[in-house]
Amino acid sequence: MAQSIEGQPITSVLEPNGKLTLTEWCAKLSSLSWLKKQPPEAQVKILQALLTQLDQTEVLALQNFDEAWPESYQRLQPLYKSKQLVAFVIKISAGTEIMPHNHPKMVGVIRVLEGEVKVTTFKTPKHSNVAFLERDLEVDLQAGDTASLTPTRGNFHRILAVQNSYLLDILTPQYSLLRLPTFYRVTMQGDGAFVGVLKVDDRTKMVKAILKYALGKLLHKE
Repeated sequence: MAQSIEGQPITSVLEPNGKLTLTEWCAKLSSLSWLKKQPPEAQVKILQALLTQLDQTEVLALQNFDEAWPESYQRLQPLYKSKQLVAFVIKISAGTEIMPHNHPKMVGVIRVLEGEVKVTTFKTPKHSNVAFLERDLEVDLQAGDTASLTPTRGNFHRILAVQNSYLLDILTPQYSLLRLPTFYRVTMQGDGAFVGVLKVDDRTKMVKAILKYALGKLLHKE
């Protein structure tokens, strides 16, 4: 018997009739009141399916491909926010790093729309004021590839853009003042198991973007 959600087979909930426009996709996100009742790994599968349903042509059309790609550039383009879900596009230039950080008590999936990135995950430290993070996994992602995280798997991670890249990110539940990421600046790279880090207490551009995103108005909001 097929697994069901609120009386509907999961396949009927997740399988699209063709690619969804951004408006249709956001409407579908708004209907997922049952998502929080699912275990984390089930949430990952649902989010992965949702990312494949969106017509990325429309999403990429919102980006300005003609503008310059300055060095060390990263921009966050909001797409959707509710109490349960947040979705956004990250534009990041080649060689730029989204510094090591976490998403406390959140589940997330990221999909490469264009370009190539390297994602490194770290073992969860025992406390936030650490001097080192221990590498766990490292994976190269190209257009169409995804990576995921849960509260207990891959939650501490960093992203390095190998090429100029556009990334589509979706997370559940929504950010809150009690659920904001902690960022770390790399102080010692090395090729071993550990990376030297320093907790970021100042408001870097990315931290400001997350705060603005968590608290500000977005394009699609319930």
